[in-house]
Amino acid sequence: MQGIMTPLLRMEDVQIERLLRNQAPLRQKTGHVACRQAADGWTDLALQSACLSAFDICLKPNGQRSDEMVERSVMRRFTNRHYQFHSSEHFLQIKHQITSSLQSFLVHRPCEGAIMARFETFSVYVEELGMELTQHFHMIHMHPDGKGDYTVQKLVADDNEDALALYRHMTAVFGYYAFGRLPSVIEALLPLSGKIIRWRLDPDSLKESLDYMRLVKIMVMNEWNDSH
Repeated sequence: MQGIMTPLLRMEDVQIERLLRNQAPLRQKTGHVACRQAADGWTDLALQSACLSAFDICLKPNGQRSDEMVERSVMRRFTNRHYQFHSSEHFLQIKHQITSSLQSFLVHRPCEGAIMARFETFSVYVEELGMELTQHFHMIHMHPDGKGDYTVQKLVADDNEDALALYRHMTAVFGYYAFGRLPSVIEALLPLSGKIIRWRLDPDSLKESLDYMRLVKIMVMNEWNDSH
């Protein structure tokens, strides 16, 4: 009699982030539980608009980009659902902030090197975790030195600690097992504030990130068991 095969556990970054934003943080508790609230509707719309514009702009090499190109793209791509924002003034304020941030990220301080991937989704099986990871990548840049190093960038809505930790650790694990080496740098670009959060990885980063993803796996499996 053949044994029963264990079903393959698949985890997607977007689904895990939604769960994390509404769960207690995975880090050590300090006497209270801060539940994560879902992002406001306007926040999601603004981030989607920023991603669409970034996709347009990244079609051009760094040297061919300009502030005017960003302005045109945001004018074309920014949501017209102004009623989702707090007011007309708020709508225009956020639109201006997205424009200014993208000009900073992609024109004035662009990541050097050729773009290896632009707004693509990849999956990889990680034997050490016993699960398949699916991750949505915004920009992956190969370093121009030819040594195989690369930088991963992602536009994110806010500086939610749990969402950022997931992005950092899942990207490290995914990069190592899908591309054969850790990213040299991981960046979170916050278009709603213009802020950049940067992590520089070293060989010890992989163990830390694997441990984190094991905790995520336990959380996801517990959530699945509770719902069945």
